Amino acid sequence: MKSANQDNVKPDNAQQPKIDEVAEHAKELKALQTSQAEFFQFLEKEDADLLKFGLEDDQKLEEDEAEPEKESGAMQLDQERFDKWMKEAPTSIKATRLIVKAFHVAAFTSCDQESDENFTFNYRILNSAVFNDIMMYSLKEIPAIFDSLLNRERKEGEQSEKSQQQIPNKYPQRWSKIKNMVRVYIKSLLKFLNSLAEHKMINFVLKCTERLVPYFGPFPRYSKVFLKKLLTLWGSSDEAVRIMAFFNIRAMALNLPYPFINMILKGAYLDYFRSAKFSNPRTIPMITFMMNCVVELYGIDLVSSYQHAFVYLRQIAIHIRTAHGTKSRTGHDSTYNWQFLHSIKVWVKLLCTYPNEEDLWLLAYPLIQVIHGFISLIPTARYYPLRFHGVRMLNELVMARSRSRANVDLKVQGTFINSVPYLLEVLTFPSLFKKTKPWSGKVLDITHLLKVNDKYLATQAYADTLLKEVHEHLVTFFAAYARSISFPELIVPIVVQIKQFLKDYKPTPYATKLKNLIDVLQNNAKLILSHRNLTFYSPAEMEKVATFMADFKNRTPLETYYDNLQKVLAQEREILARTAEKEWDEENKLNKGEGESDEEGDDEGDDEDDEGEEMEDDGPEGDDEGDEEDEGEAAMNQVEEEDGEEEQKEDVVKSFNLKKF
Repeated sequence: MKSANQDNVKPDNAQQPKIDEVAEHAKELKALQTSQAEFFQFLEKEDADLLKFGLEDDQKLEEDEAEPEKESGAMQLDQERFDKWMKEAPTSIKATRLIVKAFHVAAFTSCDQESDENFTFNYRILNSAVFNDIMMYSLKEIPAIFDSLLNRERKEGEQSEKSQQQIPNKYPQRWSKIKNMVRVYIKSLLKFLNSLAEHKMINFVLKCTERLVPYFGPFPRYSKVFLKKLLTLWGSSDEAVRIMAFFNIRAMALNLPYPFINMILKGAYLDYFRSAKFSNPRTIPMITFMMNCVVELYGIDLVSSYQHAFVYLRQIAIHIRTAHGTKSRTGHDSTYNWQFLHSIKVWVKLLCTYPNEEDLWLLAYPLIQVIHGFISLIPTARYYPLRFHGVRMLNELVMARSRSRANVDLKVQGTFINSVPYLLEVLTFPSLFKKTKPWSGKVLDITHLLKVNDKYLATQAYADTLLKEVHEHLVTFFAAYARSISFPELIVPIVVQIKQFLKDYKPTPYATKLKNLIDVLQNNAKLILSHRNLTFYSPAEMEKVATFMADFKNRTPLETYYDNLQKVLAQEREILARTAEKEWDEENKLNKGEGESDEEGDDEGDDEDDEGEEMEDDGPEGDDEGDEEDEGEAAMNQVEEEDGEEEQKEDVVKSFNLKKF
């Protein structure tokens, strides 16, 4: 019985003889080292594995014995222990490291981690109150504690300059002590941010991360992950989250080392390009916000911005050239869409924001040619709304350049951007001189249109809209040159053609405005002539010409007229924007209701499709809606394909004489 019992117990204690054997072998080796030292040294050189016999197994056994202790001995993190860490953290690396570990546990346990199901942590958070304190303290205070541990002084809200050294180079000794801790904190923060869905919580986390941005520099992998998440939030999230995401993107552009800004500029423009696919009263504010953000980012490093802008403008020019060479509707639709228009607008906005940067303004010449090609692609009356969008961009460049005259050299005086021919061509539209049809529909607002339906072309509403736009853009163009010494000669051909138009056109309120504009232009020319007669220099003396009327403090007649017109237009646009937004919401509700009824009446599908086609032709705003998704697809694909060829274009970009700004 005794022998049988021993045999039954033996499998349970199978490891015990091996442990005894290893221990006995170790004693023999120790005795051998004492008694025969020379032989022991020979074994070390010739057969070292013999001396290590059993040690690896011994270590493995020790680890296996220790593993259950680790799993069962997780530290219970209560409020008292965490409060103690918080008191010590601002001056203690050890306490800060413990808090970061606790934050790591909290961040990972708050996520659904299928891949980490068997992962064990050193801490076990006892209740939700402690969990909340860990998260709040770690998000709000840890970045400031990192600054304190590095002895890094920075005022609240202050951004470090790009010229300053990065953290590892500026604080090498202190940084080596906290590097791993910072890495764990950033990794945990990104994991927690990716798990969030509530906008308020995301906004709070982004407010806390803005101060942490300089610490992303030594970790390029995490920087890319963070930027990708920020761009996603910036392009498709709540308004408050968009703003905070942009603040973090801007902080990365300012603080992270070159060439990370290239990734920011590329990602920001492409996200803006994708978001600008549709334009309506609801999306215009978001598109405008993203455009302003792109301009802000591109203003951080103008040398890098020039290179990116050059590549994207070249892609736009290729699209326009291709569209001019084809007569198919598909080729035109790939260019005449909102996405393409907004891709040009952002570069116009960039140059208008920095009118004094002469090197950046080298882009104005290809940009202006692109706009001219864009306007002249389909010069028909149906596309006059698109023409006015292009003219507005040209006039914005004119106004931005002329307003910077006081701070720039003579090159500004030599910049002439002419948009008048496109406006005068509108005055030759044959339907303006024919009997127009009455229009009892809603007010025709072309702000959100690229083209109009054919049935609008012969209406009085469309004729009034054309004259209103021509009047507005003529005033804007001439206001930019209101103090030019050549103003009297500049207005002569325009005044002659407008007078000829008014002679043949029936009197209307907008025709009267054009007549008043002629009077204002002539009065402004008289003022210029009166000052010009007092000068004693020739047109060849450009330095003196550049200072013409520089001491004239009052507003000229045309400038006063322009100011008053802008006030009236601002009020009209505000009213039209509210009306358009309301109508857009009503149309969406109506279309949603019709969609539900279509699902219920499947048997009458053919009749409803015919009615739907008639409704698409029923109004200008619906004219582009159905096809816009396909119209910009070719342009988007081409941009992404050609963007991969950016490196091949470096030689072309370098052919320009780039200077440091």
